[in-house]
Amino acid sequence: MKLIDICKRYNNKTILQNVNLSFDNNEIVAVIGQSGVGKTTLLNIIAGLTPYEGEVVDCGSVSYMMQDDVFVDNLSVLDNLRLFTRKNKDEVLSFLSALKLESVANEPPANLSGGMQRRVSFLRALHFDAQVLLLDEPFKSLDVATSAECVAYLKAFLQNNPHLCIIVSHNLDELAPLAPRVLQCSNATLRPR
Repeated sequence: MKLIDICKRYNNKTILQNVNLSFDNNEIVAVIGQSGVGKTTLLNIIAGLTPYEGEVVDCGSVSYMMQDDVFVDNLSVLDNLRLFTRKNKDEVLSFLSALKLESVANEPPANLSGGMQRRVSFLRALHFDAQVLLLDEPFKSLDVATSAECVAYLKAFLQNNPHLCIIVSHNLDELAPLAPRVLQCSNATLRPR
């Protein structure tokens, strides 16, 4: 995938300016930076969710875990995952079990804690069939131990199912075991860290 001369402005504020990047098909990339510097905007551009100047080339299909956890409220956790991942019940139960969520499979998402909802969103994004995986603050609302479990799950998943994976975070430490390439987002640019 290539980003060519990507620019994004909100009103008179430049969020991204002349961003030119190339990504390999099976690369894992971390994008870090403070709040409000354009990290989420970058993912929204790649996902085709916001207008921009420039060009995104050879993107392919996208699975996007946004910062907000959104579910079909009248479906159980199990059915939410089955709907979006197109996996059978046993496969979904094995995903849930891997992150210690099997006990909430039949609960509505509204009954789950914020950390549990985050892990369900995480599983949904990983197991949706797409070529590009975009993860926006995937480990927020998780304690240190649960975050480490999710990092290990993601690492194993990507070893067995190579994707281009772009992960946005404020915390480089949690991404160190995953992403050999790190981009710093600041002053409307992205540059290697």
